[in-house]
Amino acid sequence: MNNVALVVLDTLRKDAFEEHFDWLPGTRYENAWAPSHWTVPVHGSLFTGEYPSEAGVYARSLDLDTEHAVLAERLSNAGMMTRAFSANPNISKKFSFDRGFNEFRWPWKMRQFNRTDLFEWSQAIDLDAPKPIRYSRAIVDCIKSDSATVPSLIDGARVKISRVRKNQAESDDGATDILKYVRKTEFGDGEFLFLNLMEAHSPYEPPSEYSRAPDQPFSGIEETIVDSDIDPEQAREAYDGCVEYLSDMYRQIFDELSAEFDYVITLSDHGELFGEYGAWRHDYGLYPELTNMPLSIYDGTDGIKHDPSVVSLTRVYDTVLDAAGIEDVDQNRSLLGTVSSREPLTEYHGLTHNHKIKALEENGFDSETIATYDEPKYGFVTSDGNYAYEDVDGYVQWGDGDLEHPDRRLRSLRQGLPDITQSDSVIEISTSAKDRLEDLGYV
Repeated sequence: MNNVALVVLDTLRKDAFEEHFDWLPGTRYENAWAPSHWTVPVHGSLFTGEYPSEAGVYARSLDLDTEHAVLAERLSNAGMMTRAFSANPNISKKFSFDRGFNEFRWPWKMRQFNRTDLFEWSQAIDLDAPKPIRYSRAIVDCIKSDSATVPSLIDGARVKISRVRKNQAESDDGATDILKYVRKTEFGDGEFLFLNLMEAHSPYEPPSEYSRAPDQPFSGIEETIVDSDIDPEQAREAYDGCVEYLSDMYRQIFDELSAEFDYVITLSDHGELFGEYGAWRHDYGLYPELTNMPLSIYDGTDGIKHDPSVVSLTRVYDTVLDAAGIEDVDQNRSLLGTVSSREPLTEYHGLTHNHKIKALEENGFDSETIATYDEPKYGFVTSDGNYAYEDVDGYVQWGDGDLEHPDRRLRSLRQGLPDITQSDSVIEISTSAKDRLEDLGYV
């Protein structure tokens, strides 16, 4: 069996990839399209080969709880060693994305999404108490608790250190830890490795030497789907500083991977908006800046090759299986060998959580407007690369062509796909986990 690495550079726009990753060898699919606009549904598709509506992983249904064998399970059942290192809280044990992995790692900031036995320091530390006794009281509570004592005390020390100083390992979102991990791991034959790097994600805080603009946090849903007073040029400058840092870190990671793996598949799950269409981040919409994604497959051949085929990231599933040497792969969906263009779909499944609906209500949005943003929407790409998608005002077309009756074509392509069910999955998370989600703009 071959060794295969699948690397997601989270929130990396295609234009930013083209500007900062000219060093990355491989076949680049210039018409690669994500099946949705944000992390969870796209990763659900990567791990199942299905559209999010088929896999049941989207918006307010965040668990990877499909009945079908997911990618790591297929590979593990075939005898491969399956490893993962995810810096994204949504792609964590908390949401069952560790299914099938023999080894699942995470950076320190993600500990509360992957362990249930750690003491909750965020709740225990009384910030109103005098500084000398804040942590001493919490330490006593920790020792008396049912938490894993030694790991919790180590975690508490890191919490304290992180509050008084920042260093590079703490200011990036896991790339430093991932680099250390791939350097120290002794990979054998028949290995699958999944990585998710979060350095391009908001709130755009790279190490100081990469910083280009003041911080541009996005703390409220009202700022992510409508016009705001944030300067788009400053926000993009801050983002580009993060992407430059990501590129430098991934170059080192890729050097390690290319020496150990027969195939290295690099992609982004979704893009980011900086005021285009009056929208921000990636909470709403199927705009091409969110769905037309970088995808590169390295097979040991030097140089860069460009492939214009229209493909969906849902095909990465069969591509990984094919690259690994697994039998019973759908060769028509694999991106190895001769690639045929398809007409992929894109899906928007509504606002991600009810709390975002509440945030809109509190900021003066009427129920009709909120319902418009919460309704599922769809898009499709023609085999020649033209894109049509639904927006609040109807269909929008992108590309050189003029598509007639896009609604009819969409209905035909969606035939047989299930409708979106807008029911919230109830998942309890700790205060520390909620704080981390707030940092990333998810809560």
